Amino acid sequence: MRIMKVRVLDGQTFFDLAVRHAGDVAAAYQIALLAGRSVTDTPPTEVEIPTVINPTVVAYFATEQIEPATMMIDEEIDSKLL
Repeated sequence: MRIMKVRVLDGQTFFDLAVRHAGDVAAAYQIALLAGRSVTDTPPTEVEIPTVINPTVVAYFATEQIEPATMMIDEEIDSKLL
């Protein structure tokens, strides 16, 4: 198993990282486990991606330079409710 380390961008969740770097949201649980966190926690500044599940999805995100970052902080959520 080849583990790749990636830098976490602002606003990225474990699910964002899983889709972007492993090609499947299911990898979020492995990535969080390797980081010693829960999938609902904020990822550390760098994480390990244990395996690429769907290389086609990974290649698409890389080619299109898409970096998903879906995390909203409490202030953003509060401002949208007002």
